[in-house]
Amino acid sequence: MDDQIEQFDDRYMALLEAARDHWWVRGMQEIGETLIAPVDRPIDVLDAGCGTGALLPWAASLAAPSLPIAIDVSPAAIERCRTAGLPAELEVASVTELPFDDGRFDLVLSSDVLQHLTIDQASSAASEMARVLRPGGRLLIRTNSAQGRRGVAERDDWRLYSQDSLRSVLEDAGLEVDRLSAVNLVQGLWASLPRPRVGEAHDHESLVDEHRAHHGLGLTQPVGDRRNQVLLSLLRLEARYLRKPGRSLPFGHSLYAVARRP
Repeated sequence: MDDQIEQFDDRYMALLEAARDHWWVRGMQEIGETLIAPVDRPIDVLDAGCGTGALLPWAASLAAPSLPIAIDVSPAAIERCRTAGLPAELEVASVTELPFDDGRFDLVLSSDVLQHLTIDQASSAASEMARVLRPGGRLLIRTNSAQGRRGVAERDDWRLYSQDSLRSVLEDAGLEVDRLSAVNLVQGLWASLPRPRVGEAHDHESLVDEHRAHHGLGLTQPVGDRRNQVLLSLLRLEARYLRKPGRSLPFGHSLYAVARRP
């Protein structure tokens, strides 16, 4: 676990924070908000793996007048959230050992955390998130998808999920899956296209960046304003499509699930 924490250092968190208005970051948030809607009363919210706090303003709007609680295993992430003055009670903690009582929350959010965990850690994290939910409480979870990642090797601490394997992790934790969908269809299709192999001319830094990107630590790359708006519009179309209960997308670069504690 210590090796995993070191990967999410202050430099990485600074770059992640800079990507807050990127089409992927904003679009994926809007899809998540669509899947969990409607929320018509103040609720107790936990952001389990908050990163630099992109979800916290939305979480705060759901919890108001109370504050959401946010944890991350990375001290650099929590310090970024504190420095930014984000509306949350912040704590360094692991999703595999949540420091909260049983049945504490109505909603747990978890974005791009599960993929960084070993099989045993992912099982523990899902069980912990289920434990801290009240009966009827919901988990909104996002992780990566194996679709569109042909040739990308997995490791013990970075894995790819199919819809079946994600469902299995959640159900084994005692949760009932209400919604499960692939998302980010266009990027998934684009990533499925054949790519040239890395050549010998790549310098060491390029190889390190590629390794990080292939193992979940890659960062969204800046694009021009016009392209950013076009790509954001595509994700908003997905959000609009998924607004109707029961709908799902069969293919995409990420997976979203809404699971409920019985």
